[in-house]
Amino acid sequence: MSSGPRKRSSTSPRSPDPRSANISRPANIYLQQRPLGKAYHIRTVDAALRGVRCQILVDQIFSEADADLLAYVAGLHPNLIFKIYNPVSHRLSPNLAQSFGESLFNPHRLNQRMHNKVMIVDGKTAIVGGRNIEDAYFDLAKGMNFRDRELVVRGPVLDDIRRSFDNYWKHPLAVACMDLIDVRKKMVAGASRPKDLPDSSNSPLRQLVSTRLQGFDRQFEAKFRRVERIAFLTDEPGKNDGNGFDDSGRMNEQLVGLALTAKKELLIQSPYFVLTKRATKLFTQLNQKGIRMTVSTNSLAATDNWTTYGIFHRQKRRLVHNHDLQLYEYKPLPDDLRNLWPDYDSIKQQMQAHSKKGRPSNVSSRASSDLTKVPYFCLHAKSLVIDGKIACVGSYNLDPRSANLNTEVALVVEDEAFAEELTAVIHSDIAGGNSWLVAKQYWPRPLKPAVQLLEHSNELVFRMTTIDLLPNFYTTNYALRDGQSPVPCNHADFHTCYHRVGSFPMVPSFQAKSVLASLTRIFGSVLKPLL
Repeated sequence: MSSGPRKRSSTSPRSPDPRSANISRPANIYLQQRPLGKAYHIRTVDAALRGVRCQILVDQIFSEADADLLAYVAGLHPNLIFKIYNPVSHRLSPNLAQSFGESLFNPHRLNQRMHNKVMIVDGKTAIVGGRNIEDAYFDLAKGMNFRDRELVVRGPVLDDIRRSFDNYWKHPLAVACMDLIDVRKKMVAGASRPKDLPDSSNSPLRQLVSTRLQGFDRQFEAKFRRVERIAFLTDEPGKNDGNGFDDSGRMNEQLVGLALTAKKELLIQSPYFVLTKRATKLFTQLNQKGIRMTVSTNSLAATDNWTTYGIFHRQKRRLVHNHDLQLYEYKPLPDDLRNLWPDYDSIKQQMQAHSKKGRPSNVSSRASSDLTKVPYFCLHAKSLVIDGKIACVGSYNLDPRSANLNTEVALVVEDEAFAEELTAVIHSDIAGGNSWLVAKQYWPRPLKPAVQLLEHSNELVFRMTTIDLLPNFYTTNYALRDGQSPVPCNHADFHTCYHRVGSFPMVPSFQAKSVLASLTRIFGSVLKPLL
């Protein structure tokens, strides 16, 4: 549940050791099949055996569903208590026919998911943010890795976070393991230990976790700082429980209200940037008030979702032309890569060694061809800074799914020093070596009459059919030239300081990712509510 501002809470950007926890995660914890998920499994089982009560709530769609694994782990100890949020056909692993039936007769319920990422440890410390439990969120994947962000908090705000967890835990959409048809069959039959499940008493993964935790307590405590005010925002479970896809959720309205308090500047970072009608109206209002708006999001080369990027690409013209946004697209290989990722060269060597034996299994199939042989970053952090005084960090993406379908969480921190620190991080991400700048296409003066005619014709077709025949016509990406300083897009020296790199830099023109993103921009308006 959301709360009013709370004073004198503490925050930290680092995560505590999850050995005593109530956990609410839409990512897979026990169901995760990759090394970090298994390491997390080991630590949580250890905690349960020590007498710690571990409540684990995961979204069924967002998990790597394995009924055998869940049936076995759920029976290990009474302290391990699992629930699955909004399971399709009351199964952990529904087959294609069952999923299709749900999509046909109850599409809203199928699409309404729990996107919350919350962990509560001993009722004293909580983590809220955008990170899932998976290798790629901790710089361990051989391929795409997510740059994410969360806050660790202590203080009175924990009451609101715990109350929200309990609200989800007790809701009818949170279904116990024994009430899932496929899991119950396995448990009744006597689930056996999966062959690939690591031994918690003797595992290299235990050593990996132990190594990473060396000196952790001291470093973790040193990161805490007091802030003036902090509030927890969340949607209710079963968000927008109906048949539509365009009803704005409670948290969306809270964030809109927060953004409207801006007097000078709005700084946004979101991996996906697709505006709903409500968001379009908001940006129009802010532009009319003269608010300076800066947005950091993924480039096509960096993104893990070309469909969402295609719709975003479709909206660029209006974002740049009509709303006067400073729009930046994050590079998959930013200049400060090794500062952000100290183990990068080690992961790269492992990846190249594996590639000699064939394509690594955890390299994203959506990766650009230039990136299939090296690890790279995909932006996944979701943050907002208002006037350099108020900061917001959570799970909310700026897209229709977060606004209308997925439940979300966030922490709002009213503290100027903290807001300045977050601003500096985002400004580093949008620096010339780390991001490309999106701006209007440059056309020589003799071509401008013909260009204007094409623009008007395309706009007429778009209004009549929602088909955009010129997907790369209006905007393009620019890179800062070596030795030059950043200038605004309307500056007289803009084209001296920047050079054009095309709409999809680092993505070959005829690669599937590029073609599909362009087709989505042309024809994809029907997909927008589900993105």
